[in-house]
Amino acid sequence: MWKSLAKGAALFGALSFIVSGCGQSAPPPPKAKGLSPASQAWHKLSNAFIEDYMQAQPAFAANSGRHEFDGQLPDVSRHGLKREIARLHDERDQIAAVDAAGLEPRERFDREYLLAVVDKDLFWIEKTQFPFNNPGWYLGQIDPDVYLSRNYAPLDVRMKAYIKYARGIPKIAASIKENLKSPMPKTYVDLGIEEFGGLADFYTKNVTAVFASVSDAELQKQLKDADAAAAQAMSGLKDYLAGERKNATDKYAFGPDLFAQMVKQTEQVDLPVEQIEAAGRADLDRNTAALKAECSTYAPKTSLAQCVGKMQANKPKGGPVEEARNQLKMLKEFIVQNNVVSIPSNDEALVAEAPPYNRSNAAFINTAGPYDKGVVSVYNIAPPDPKWSKAEQAAYIPGEAALLFTSVHEVWPGHFLQFLHSNANSDKLEGLWVGYAFAEGWAHYLRRDDG
Repeated sequence: MWKSLAKGAALFGALSFIVSGCGQSAPPPPKAKGLSPASQAWHKLSNAFIEDYMQAQPAFAANSGRHEFDGQLPDVSRHGLKREIARLHDERDQIAAVDAAGLEPRERFDREYLLAVVDKDLFWIEKTQFPFNNPGWYLGQIDPDVYLSRNYAPLDVRMKAYIKYARGIPKIAASIKENLKSPMPKTYVDLGIEEFGGLADFYTKNVTAVFASVSDAELQKQLKDADAAAAQAMSGLKDYLAGERKNATDKYAFGPDLFAQMVKQTEQVDLPVEQIEAAGRADLDRNTAALKAECSTYAPKTSLAQCVGKMQANKPKGGPVEEARNQLKMLKEFIVQNNVVSIPSNDEALVAEAPPYNRSNAAFINTAGPYDKGVVSVYNIAPPDPKWSKAEQAAYIPGEAALLFTSVHEVWPGHFLQFLHSNANSDKLEGLWVGYAFAEGWAHYLRRDDG
């Protein structure tokens, strides 16, 4: 995620970071023995919530490390969406009906936690109507990476899971096409064209190489047939969206009312939009002032754009993937030597070129799930689009310092380290659902320590 984060990255002097958490921390868990009837009832309800959620969202389950759900895809038909909305409302009613006064402090925390999980899901389905106007809503549910990159099982086992997944793509593609309503925002349409088209190309050109070492001829035939059908389905979606571009609009903005509902229902932040905007603008002003101060010595008598351009011109000699691998070693060493934050395991993140179907984000990490054991997480870096001009490709490659800032954000001590901690949480509720603001907050608010 270099985006705006890249600006000024090279201007940081010493690499001294602290982690700023946000929100209320959870109380310690209750002792297992001697649970009260209220606590016993809560544990039964919360465990049932996890299992019901896994059944309804099998892609989420597989990515969480529950591999008995491998290859399954959710029912996103209109009937399936109505059933999911009804399920979520029913779950919410059951959780809200629990008398918090009879629970232990940690259980009361988890009760609020689960209410927030349900409210978030309902917002994105009901309030935004994303299943009907945003192709991007479906992308996380059809991402095959867990079977291709995560070493949770032998390759032939993952191949069978992938084949089952690929066989389900035509059905889910048909549901997506049926659900989407014209007109859609142009940006949403363009993202869908890129992502669905990228998946079609990936099924056709890249999957075979992943499973090439599997010698079972019958499995290879099944893979070829499943990929061909999946590619055709994704190509059909791409073509459908390409036809929708003529109807597309620029009406993508939530507006103040829906935005206020978003931060309240998805992050439990009940503040006036004006106050949130004022805080954001104040932070922008603070960062801009810091950038100007650093540029006065790093690139004096230049504009901010020229200053950042100078930073970006210093490209990684061996390319961003090789450079990121070197950076991760240095960053972890720095964290350990300076006792920045605890590291709960010896796990390491691999660095790889992002797969062709998932390159709309310049950099991202796919982490192991809380139920996975001994599974490698992968820090993905997207290469430039080969269709771009040489100048555009060169400009896209981040400078060394921008890449370093991204490596901090994605791996050490950013998302990867955070998810090592969350996956190690004995409370599976808190390990499975990590709030967006907290996750990005952890990774963004790693700041220079001037003290």
